[in-house]
Amino acid sequence: MTRASRCCLPASVVLALLMAGSSRLDVAAQDGPVPVRVTCKFEAPVVARAKDFVRLAVPGLSSWGEPGTPILPRRLVRVLLPPGAVVEGVEVRSSKLERLAGVFRLAPAGAEHAPIDGKVPAGAEPDPAVYGSPGPYPGRSWEYHGVGRKHGRAMALFTLCPVRYFPARGEVFFTR
Repeated sequence: MTRASRCCLPASVVLALLMAGSSRLDVAAQDGPVPVRVTCKFEAPVVARAKDFVRLAVPGLSSWGEPGTPILPRRLVRVLLPPGAVVEGVEVRSSKLERLAGVFRLAPAGAEHAPIDGKVPAGAEPDPAVYGSPGPYPGRSWEYHGVGRKHGRAMALFTLCPVRYFPARGEVFFTR
C-alpha cells in the first residue's frame, strides 16, 4: 500500500483507489479534504490453455503487457477531477488476494505490430529476468498516468491490474 501525503491547499487532490473495496479521492479545499469514493470490482480470471502457455482473461478488462512480459488483464480507470484541482498524491489499496488454483506459465506479450501490414508478428519470447523472478509481477498493481483532458474536463488516469503473478513458482493471485 502506498500512502499519500495529505495537503490542505486550495484546488489540490489526493487520489485513492481501492480494488474491490471503497476508495477515496480527497479534494483539498479551504475547509479541508472532501473524500470522493471510487470502487473497482473484478471477476475471477478465466484460464485459457494454449500449447506452451496460459492466458488469463477477466471479463470486461483488456489484456496486454510489454514485449516479453506476461500478458495480464488490466483496466484503465478515469477519475473526473473538480475544476482547477491538482493531483498531489495517490493511494491504492487492494482487498484480500485470492490464489488461483494450479500452476501457470503465462503467455508473454509480443512486439508491437500493425495488422494493416499483413505480416504475421514474430513469436513472443519470455523475458528471463521476469519469468525467472520470484515475483510478484507486476511489482505494483496500479500505475498512475497523469491527468488528461476530455471536453475541457480534467481526468486522472490509472491502470489497475487485479492479477499478481509469481513466475518462478507459477502462482497467480487476484483481487475481486
